[in-house]
Amino acid sequence: MAKTLIVRYSQIGDVLILLPILNSLAKQYPEDEFTVLTNPKFSGIFEQMPSNISLYPMVYRKQNIPLRGLVHLYHRYKLLAKLFFSKKYDKVAILQDGTFDVQLDKILSAKGSKVTRIDFSDFLSKKRLQNKDDLTLFKMYISILSRLDYYNLNNEFDLSYYTAPERQNRVLQSVGLDSTGTLIGIAPFSRINAKMYPLDKMEKVIEYYHNHREDVQIVILGGGEQEKRKADEWKERYPGIESLINKLSFDEEISVISACKTVVSMDSANMHLAAFVGTPVVSIWGPGDPRLGFYPVNEKEEHAVQKQLSCRPCSFWGEIPCVNPNIYECMDIEPQIIIDKVNNLI
Repeated sequence: MAKTLIVRYSQIGDVLILLPILNSLAKQYPEDEFTVLTNPKFSGIFEQMPSNISLYPMVYRKQNIPLRGLVHLYHRYKLLAKLFFSKKYDKVAILQDGTFDVQLDKILSAKGSKVTRIDFSDFLSKKRLQNKDDLTLFKMYISILSRLDYYNLNNEFDLSYYTAPERQNRVLQSVGLDSTGTLIGIAPFSRINAKMYPLDKMEKVIEYYHNHREDVQIVILGGGEQEKRKADEWKERYPGIESLINKLSFDEEISVISACKTVVSMDSANMHLAAFVGTPVVSIWGPGDPRLGFYPVNEKEEHAVQKQLSCRPCSFWGEIPCVNPNIYECMDIEPQIIIDKVNNLI
């Protein structure tokens, strides 16, 4: 029986791509014991997995505390020490490549663990921006785990806990939503501004459903105080919509998304969250492209909205400033295009 550590804690969307693989891994190798160093907000999801896989909570930088950088560094080194002096892991798969991950590779290799660490140098190379291939993050995860002799893994997860009608109804009713209506989730925000569809255009989408579809209820998804203020402004203008920002736990939000007919999202965590629970996603792409490897595994690419321009994709996630004279022309997409996509799904 092998004891295996798997590391992936950054980028919620990238972790969501991994979770079904982990579920498949635990089911196919029941004699092995798996520990996953990741974001503790996924604890509810791990409770739905086989008993031979567990979550090890990663430490994160805390907001609004004195010397938070030094405090964060201290806790990271403390975690490295704890992992070094704890039980020995026979196998270690490190599925990201930051400074912490390089250090973890070194100390666990020195302890005698068989360590394999992902290398993103080719995956994130500039040549892939214009010469797109079929390489995906999902396939890279599968490849890394195969180096540890884990094979035939797939995209599978039992979602019955989140999609059970009684649970959905309970969560929806707790925030004043009609469980018998047609719900459309809209996740209009992104922490990277370049990936965000202009909010005035997104408001046109909301306005359409408010004025023309009484059978539809719009649910605004996201997080953050600034985002909440914008959603509250929309609610004042369009009283039929409901903002769920900062109102639900992560697990409760999953159940709401699973009850939606579709979700409109940027290339963001909510896109992956909707795809994870099987809700069709109308995703809006600007500087990036679905074919660069971050698109959800079980989502149809025809649902994606993107403008065909010679200059795009220009980056993987909007990290490079736009050089188009018509700045961010890639996001100059008519709201009606999004409305038409949504209408085809509800």
